[in-house]
Amino acid sequence: MSCEHPTCTLEANTICKSHCQLSVCQQHRIEHEKSLLNEIEKQLDDLSNPIITLLNQSQCDLKQSEESRQHELNCINSLFDCHLFSIDQRLKLSKKTNELISIEREQLIKYKNALLRDVCPLTQYGIFGLNSSYNLLRLCSNKSNKQLNLYAHFTRTHRLKASIAHQLLKAIRNNCDPIETKIFPQDHTKAFVENIQCPFDDTAIKFTKKNSIPNTPCHSSIVGYSFKHHLCHVHSITKLNAKLIYEAMKDCGTISHVQFEEDLCKIIN
Repeated sequence: MSCEHPTCTLEANTICKSHCQLSVCQQHRIEHEKSLLNEIEKQLDDLSNPIITLLNQSQCDLKQSEESRQHELNCINSLFDCHLFSIDQRLKLSKKTNELISIEREQLIKYKNALLRDVCPLTQYGIFGLNSSYNLLRLCSNKSNKQLNLYAHFTRTHRLKASIAHQLLKAIRNNCDPIETKIFPQDHTKAFVENIQCPFDDTAIKFTKKNSIPNTPCHSSIVGYSFKHHLCHVHSITKLNAKLIYEAMKDCGTISHVQFEEDLCKIIN
């Protein structure tokens, strides 16, 4: 039997089972199988190309989606940071404003205190917690009706510390009961400005004679805010040296270590 492939005269020795089901020679069987493989490969290509295209498109869409998501996330983070910074700045501004308001309030209170004029209430022990252990220069007379600048009066006449003077003024403004209201602390050193002893006493005679310091020996005990004035106007000490002496007496109670940088006393023509 001859090969059923057109134009072939060779003897058929097999059947093309996978392709055309014809009796063919060995050569055409192989050709038919190759042809079949080519057709299958073409069909597979036809099927796979759209899938590959679809996969590529999906990957591209996924990448774009990821980039878009990352961009949106960056925008959100940036917006959050901006709002957070704005909130932080507002908090700082609010804190600073509150601090300024507090300072202004304190200054206003001090200003009001400086203007408050009234009769001094410190006329007897027991007033605002004042007891006989306190060493006031003097109690004011309960017969006096003189209106005084109370802050200046408390700090200068009675040598009260500014903090105690402000508390007294606040209590007076608020009409607090002077017997029930306790302001003076048990420790009198916390209520009064301590006097400073003039250093030019009997123990400094050689020093005062050597430096020709007038009006010595001096046994005065002077309140702190008047101490430098006393040195300058009673003993003719220069302003620079008065400051050095004030700091030395306040810190150490002696001027033995002070290095004076100019003539101790002012030159009087």
